[in-house]
Amino acid sequence: MRLLVFTLGFEEKFAIRAFTRRGLDVGDRILLVAARPAADRVVRAYNTLREFVQRYYGGGVEIELVEVNVRDFPGAVCEIRRRVLEKAGGDVVVNLSGGPRALVLATYAAVQLLPDDVAKRVRVEVEFEDGTYLVEVPLCAVYAQKLAERLGEEKLAVLEKLAQRGVATAEELAREVNLDSSTVRRHIRRLEELGLVQVLSKRPLRAELTQDAKVITCLRE
Repeated sequence: MRLLVFTLGFEEKFAIRAFTRRGLDVGDRILLVAARPAADRVVRAYNTLREFVQRYYGGGVEIELVEVNVRDFPGAVCEIRRRVLEKAGGDVVVNLSGGPRALVLATYAAVQLLPDDVAKRVRVEVEFEDGTYLVEVPLCAVYAQKLAERLGEEKLAVLEKLAQRGVATAEELAREVNLDSSTVRRHIRRLEELGLVQVLSKRPLRAELTQDAKVITCLRE
């Protein structure tokens, strides 16, 4: 059961393209977030989406419109966070393609404040206006500061050296960060689990950064 969250403006096209791209399954939930008070064109976009979902998916997919007062930015962030937590039973897709900028920022801020058990299931995406490209925001970019703090200095040092070298063995990294090789091997395995490094060979253990990890290493520049 997925939760699909959309910032909603005057047009429903971003949501419909996402429905088509990802598909909808029985039990999925759709949360449309709009600025309060919702303008007539926003209400029309919501009604179009509701009719689309009912026509093609019947009553098996829940769709709801929630309005938040973006002039009260902290209140809007808290309200969006609360609504997401209420409905997030499985994976969460947050599409920030539509709606006013303040609404998009409030929704993004709400995502950053989600607890870990929900945050690890979140995917954030933004679509180009003309639909030619979809930017999928890496999870580590959304939670970069929080993740960096939890990794600790040793793992961050390993990432930093990999960023400098491109590719390195565990033994080479151990010498450069002044740790024993067994510790570095353990750190590399954990970083691989987190999707921050890619292991190229096991004997010798050679690794490189993933694209996502570059967001983390820039925090130390």
